[in-house]
Amino acid sequence: MKNLRSLFLTGLCLFYGATTSASAAFTVFDVTWSGASFGNTAAATGQISIDTALLRNPGNTFFYPISSGVSGLSLTVSGASAGNGTFGLADYQEMVLNTNGVTLNFDTELVGQGGWGLASHLGEFSLLPTNSGLSAGAPDAVGPSTMRTNGNMGGDMMRLTSFAPAAVPEPSRALLGALGVLGLVLRRRRSC
Repeated sequence: MKNLRSLFLTGLCLFYGATTSASAAFTVFDVTWSGASFGNTAAATGQISIDTALLRNPGNTFFYPISSGVSGLSLTVSGASAGNGTFGLADYQEMVLNTNGVTLNFDTELVGQGGWGLASHLGEFSLLPTNSGLSAGAPDAVGPSTMRTNGNMGGDMMRLTSFAPAAVPEPSRALLGALGVLGLVLRRRRSC
């Protein structure tokens, strides 16, 4: 019984270590663009997983290859006059992150930190599509933290309004329940 408990604890430690160390530098951010300041109803929402250790902070990370530091990207455009749809990693080749001298805290909402990312053009976060992404209508950068829908071909302008770390999901109830049952079984066997 002691071996079973040791095996369980070792497996749990290995699982926890594997899940935390494999994604230690990557941070998942929720991103939002809005066309409201341009008088349109276009909106883009999504998530991007960035290896923040590779970003210069403060500093300029211009034309940062998506393939070398982004492990996930999903962006959904809605309410646009053209270019609505969902776009992903295959649609983008580079991103731009310019802190413009502001040291950003990646653990909280980035837009507004020291004026970063606001309409004053202090700093920038933009995505640059591949040729196939442009053809598919993926939003394209047209200025600091500003993108145009429909591959920049007659679409709507949108400005970055939020760039914040995604909420960390709570452990699933099923996993917690399974661990609880396993703990009861081990405790019961120990008392026998």
